[in-house]
Amino acid sequence: MKSVFVATEKDDVRGSALAFIVANIYYIVQGFAGFEITPLDRVVDFMWGLGLAAIILSYATLLKDKISPYGENFKYGYYMAGILVLGSTLIDLGQAMVHSDPEAYAINTSPTFLVVAWMIISTYYLSEGVIDNLYRYLMLLGGIFGLITTSANVFFGYDALTELPEVFQFVFLIPWLGFTFGVGLGAITAWGNKDYAGAVTNSAWAVASVNPAALPYAIGLEAISQIGRTFGWWGGKPKPGFGGA
Repeated sequence: MKSVFVATEKDDVRGSALAFIVANIYYIVQGFAGFEITPLDRVVDFMWGLGLAAIILSYATLLKDKISPYGENFKYGYYMAGILVLGSTLIDLGQAMVHSDPEAYAINTSPTFLVVAWMIISTYYLSEGVIDNLYRYLMLLGGIFGLITTSANVFFGYDALTELPEVFQFVFLIPWLGFTFGVGLGAITAWGNKDYAGAVTNSAWAVASVNPAALPYAIGLEAISQIGRTFGWWGGKPKPGFGGA
């Protein structure tokens, strides 16, 4: 228990990023399987918000040598975005607890993610040489996707995630995975280059053992994990002939 309170920022970000990735995998499985477990949903929502907030706040430290004196506001932008994510998560959880008249207490927190998406896009440009390019590109994909869909919702009242035909909604899985692994694994590897991809894959297999609907995702993550080990994406030495000497 003590280790939770005396953990270094590096350990804290690694754990938070892992929680963020696991939460996103849960959302994907839930979306396709259609199940709902209210207590677990709330725990996962909290994991997601806390994890993303910790990752965003850590960028201020991780990229401190990349931020020019003129761009010092970006550091405070990360602080603001992280606090907004955590605050929005707590508000959403509070609203979920209201059963008698939810609409009377409704607060739409979608505009928060205009700031978050913009900061993630900014991080793509600031993180060259700090975060692996693979994760930077995935991060950019997820950030642009988030900015477009959130802008459509906030400014035009169009929720693409629910109003588009289901066949097109499946396409959103690609940028969502980009957001998940670009932000999550990008932070994990930048703070230590450990094989947390294996831990994420193990978590997916654990979910699949309870809900068979998660099996295709566990298999996909296992393939990505193995390819990553082959090419040294997780910080290990690439195998000879695969980018190694």
